[in-house]
Amino acid sequence: NISHLLDSNMSYNINNNDKPRQAYRLPSPQLARQQMLLHLKNCVLNLTRFVHSNILLTEEQVETIQLCTSIEICLLYGIKTKEFNNIIPLWGMLERLESISSDCLSLRNAVGAVSCIDSLRTPLAKARGWIRQILNTNSGLEHSLQAMISNKNIYKSYYYDHSIISNQEDIAIMIAIIRSLKSYSFNYKVDNEELNKNPLYLNNLFNLSNSAIPGRITTVVGVKKGTKHSTSSPKKPMGKDVGITLDYLLGSIEEGLDTIVTHIDNHTNQLITSFNDNKNGSNIYNRKMSRSDSVKIVEQKLSNNYKFFGNSLKNLLLSEKWSAHALLDPRLGIPTPVLKILSLLTQPQALETPHLFRQLDSVQINPYNIHKTRELIDRGDLNAISQSFDSYNIYLLVQILVQWLYELPEPLFGYDHYDAFLACQEVEDIPNRIRNLSILIDESSWYNKPLIIKLIHYLRKCVSPPYCEKNGLNIVAVSVLFTPVFLRPYMSATQRKDIDSWQMAVSAAGSNIISFLLTHEEAFEPISSYLSTNQTNLTLKCNRLRKLQDNISKGYVVTLFSSDIE
Repeated sequence: NISHLLDSNMSYNINNNDKPRQAYRLPSPQLARQQMLLHLKNCVLNLTRFVHSNILLTEEQVETIQLCTSIEICLLYGIKTKEFNNIIPLWGMLERLESISSDCLSLRNAVGAVSCIDSLRTPLAKARGWIRQILNTNSGLEHSLQAMISNKNIYKSYYYDHSIISNQEDIAIMIAIIRSLKSYSFNYKVDNEELNKNPLYLNNLFNLSNSAIPGRITTVVGVKKGTKHSTSSPKKPMGKDVGITLDYLLGSIEEGLDTIVTHIDNHTNQLITSFNDNKNGSNIYNRKMSRSDSVKIVEQKLSNNYKFFGNSLKNLLLSEKWSAHALLDPRLGIPTPVLKILSLLTQPQALETPHLFRQLDSVQINPYNIHKTRELIDRGDLNAISQSFDSYNIYLLVQILVQWLYELPEPLFGYDHYDAFLACQEVEDIPNRIRNLSILIDESSWYNKPLIIKLIHYLRKCVSPPYCEKNGLNIVAVSVLFTPVFLRPYMSATQRKDIDSWQMAVSAAGSNIISFLLTHEEAFEPISSYLSTNQTNLTLKCNRLRKLQDNISKGYVVTLFSSDIE
C-alpha cells in the first residue's frame, strides 16, 4: 500500500444508493511522468531490506511484484497502439532492436530467450516476460534502455512525444533509478502463463496516455459509464489538478483482491465447518494420538528431511549437515558427499579405470555393499566413501553417484524449459544455438548451478585425452547416461517405475543437446561468471571477518559495520 507516496484528490458524488464515488482529474503528461518515476524510485527503495542478504528475489516478495508493475507502467506509458491496429507494440520494438543492436548483448539474449518460450502467447506477454528476463541479468535493463534511446528513429516510431522514453530528462532519471538494482539478484519465473492475462492497470493507463493526445476521446474515472470526456476541450474540472494517483492506475486491482478475499473466506469457513463436524471431520482431529506415536511421526519426518538420497538439492544445500556453505552462501554450495566422491573420481587413477560408466555390470558389485554404503552416507558417515583406489571401490563410488543423481526430484536444468532445450536442436547456426542454450542454462535454479559446473567439468575430463583412451568412454555414451540428470520432462513416479525404458526415452530425446554442451563449454559462461562473482564477494567477507577476529583477539577496540555484523 504505497498510495500515500503520490498526491491525490478525491471528490464524492452521492447517488441514490448513498455510495461514494471517487473522481480524478487526469494530470498533465509531465506530472504523470514525474509521479510514475517517483513510484519506480520508491519501489527500488523498498528493496533495501534485501541489500545485505543473499536472498534471490522472486515473485514471492511483494516488493519485486511492485517493481515489475512499475517498470511495465513506465515502458507502456505513451506507447502507440492505434497505429499498430490496437496491438501494444513493445515486443515488436524489442525484436527490431535485437536485430540491429549488436553491442547490447543483454537485450539480444533476453529477446532470444523469451522467443523460445511457447507459453507466452501474446506480444504483451512476451514484453512482460522480457522485463523479468532482463531483470534476472545484472545491469541488463540499464543497458537495454540505453540501446532504446540511442536509436531515435526506432523509438519515435513506437512512442508518442509525451512518453517517458521520448523525454531525455525523464529517461535519464529512469536509467539512474534502474542502475541501483545492481545490488540485487533477481530470479523471476519467465515461463509463466499468468503473464498472458492483461494486467489490471492496463485500461486506466491507456486512458491516461490517450488524454495527452489532442482530440483523443477517453473515459474518465469517477464518471458514470458511457460519459465521454474530450481532452482537447475539457469540461469543468473535478477539483485541483493534483495529478494521478496509484489508486487510479491500479484501482481495478482492489476489485480483484476483494474477489480473492471472498473466495479465501468461503474456503476457510468450509474447512472450519469440516473440522468441527464430528461425523465428517478429519481423522487427525478425531483420533486420540498417544505421545509416543506423535514422537515417532516427528522423528520420521525429521529423518526424511535430513536424508541424503532422494532429498532435494535445495534442502541439502540449506542444511549444515550436508553443505559447508549452508551458513556462508548456499548459492555456492555442493553437498559434501558429492564433493568427496567427485574429488576421488577426478584422480587420474580413477579416470583411467576401464569402462568407467559404460559397463558397470562387468564388475560384480555386491548389492548389499551398495545398500550399506547408502545407509552410512544417509547417517552422515562420510568415512563410508572409501579412499582406496582399487577398481571395485571406484565402480562402487560411480554407482553411488549415478544413483543419487537419478533420484534427485528434478533435473539440474529444471522442468520449465524442457521443450525450449529440445527446440535448440533445430537451430542450425552454432553461435545462435550456443547463445540460446546459454540463456536457458542461466535460468536454472540457484541451487543447481554449482553442481552443473562441477559435473560438466568432471564429464569433460572423462571423455578427453588421454583418459578416454584408457577408460573407453566417448561423448555419446556419457551423454546417453547423464541426459536424465540434466534434462528430462516431468514424469510421475508410476511413469518412472520402469527405469530402463524411462532412461531410454529421455536420453533419445535430449542426448544430442548434452553432447553439444560437453563440446561447447562457452555455453556455461553466464553460470561460471555468476559463481565467480559470488565467490569473490564471499572471500572478501571472510577476509574482513578474519581481520576483525584478529583485532578482537589482540584486544583492539573495533567498530562493527552492518556487513561485519551479518
